[in-house]
Amino acid sequence: MDRSAAAANGSAPKNRKHSAKATLQAEEKKSDANARSKLEHVLIWLKRLAIASFVAGVVAVVALLFYVRSLEADLPSIAQLQGNYHPPQVTRILARDGSLLAEAFTERRTVVPLSELPPHVKLAVLAAEDANFYEHEGLNYWGIARAMLVNLRAGHTRQGGSTITQQVAKNFLLTNQVSLMTQMNDALSAFYAYTVAAGVASNVTTFTMSDFNRTFIGNANIGTDHAYGGHHFVMGGAVKGGKVYGTFPSLVVKGVDDVSNNGAWLPTTSVDQVGATLASWFGVNGSDLDYVFPNLPNFTTQNLGFV
Repeated sequence: MDRSAAAANGSAPKNRKHSAKATLQAEEKKSDANARSKLEHVLIWLKRLAIASFVAGVVAVVALLFYVRSLEADLPSIAQLQGNYHPPQVTRILARDGSLLAEAFTERRTVVPLSELPPHVKLAVLAAEDANFYEHEGLNYWGIARAMLVNLRAGHTRQGGSTITQQVAKNFLLTNQVSLMTQMNDALSAFYAYTVAAGVASNVTTFTMSDFNRTFIGNANIGTDHAYGGHHFVMGGAVKGGKVYGTFPSLVVKGVDDVSNNGAWLPTTSVDQVGATLASWFGVNGSDLDYVFPNLPNFTTQNLGFV
């Protein structure tokens, strides 16, 4: 009896060790299963994210291609660009014997056919402006990246990455309107500030005045045709600023405000009304306004009241 009890007591710790080991193994298997489940869950979502990114990339590329195609549809052909290239040149006044008397120009330019330029002149221009001209197809991506890096390090523009192709496209297809508008804004702001400082702002009014405008549709690939409506501004100390007079048209070709089906808008405010309002401020008598502006009686409102 004593030996049996001792044997039973001796096997109890072994049984507890075996049970603890089994429990530990079960917990490890459960932990491994949970880890595998989490990993599989993460992989599933990564797979979904990769598929979604791929689809989004394809859609973005297709949308970009359609956008580029829409821009290309309005671009003139190379033949049209070559035929319509008429830049300002130097006007030379010659004597009877052919000697040069004088030159008149706004831009000192003489157009020379490319075939007449010596090879070394062409190579010199390419070396200075676009050394890899014959190696790219219009865009030098490495040059653009290099210029971006240099400019970011410098904190300002130190280097350009455009090719001759890009420069030609810019000069032919774009305008410097934004730059000119900025210059005009700065000049007018400085002028108005001076009138305020001189104490004469209420006696000085600056305004634009023209019937000239352009249509939305090109005129036989040589520009746009004449139109009717345009925008004007009035500036001065006596002006009741911050308002827009007239109704902005619906800029839809062949729309409700297109009087010619060619993108020509009929203005809601006439030049006679604008002129009569300014003339009244200048001191012209009301009885003389109809003489100065013969079409003024055709409009109910003759003084717009902006000054």
